[in-house]
Amino acid sequence: LYEACLTKMEQFVADSDQAQPVTVDDEVAALIELGESNTLEFKSTARLDVRAFHALADKPEGQRLEILKKKDKDRQHDILKASSALLNTKGGDLVIGVEDDGVGFGVHHDYTFWDSEAKRNRDNYELWLNQLFIDQFGKVAAGCIEPVFAQRDGVDVVWLKISPSPNPAMVKEDDGSEVFYRRIGN
Repeated sequence: LYEACLTKMEQFVADSDQAQPVTVDDEVAALIELGESNTLEFKSTARLDVRAFHALADKPEGQRLEILKKKDKDRQHDILKASSALLNTKGGDLVIGVEDDGVGFGVHHDYTFWDSEAKRNRDNYELWLNQLFIDQFGKVAAGCIEPVFAQRDGVDVVWLKISPSPNPAMVKEDDGSEVFYRRIGN
């Protein structure tokens, strides 16, 4: 019995040595393969209105960007609603930069909202996201959201790992009211 246990343990050690490490990209790919659910949501971007972007393709870049900047707040509001709903239920995952069909769209489209080329990077994007959540939900609820960058189809995506918040996460509306969202489906 002792020798059989030792042999089995040696086999476990050999198998674990051969196992490939799991990367964040692999984790995000596995998550996306599950598809949207009551604990998983995909958003193409956090700032860029994709439909308007395509509809304005024939406009000069400066004019197009000005129109898109006016729609920026609506896209941010969508991210805040989805995050709030997950914070107010049992938590979950929000992947920004992925279309509903799971194809990578990339958060680099959101970078265009910063005037300076030096700010168009992962670090500034993460700072912006964290500040957006702190301003909206407060430090306690915002601390329940962990942004993680990964690659999907050759573009950067952001995986928000969201734990349930101990405090209600309310979304502030333009009229000053606050709305409580809960996630009940995708």
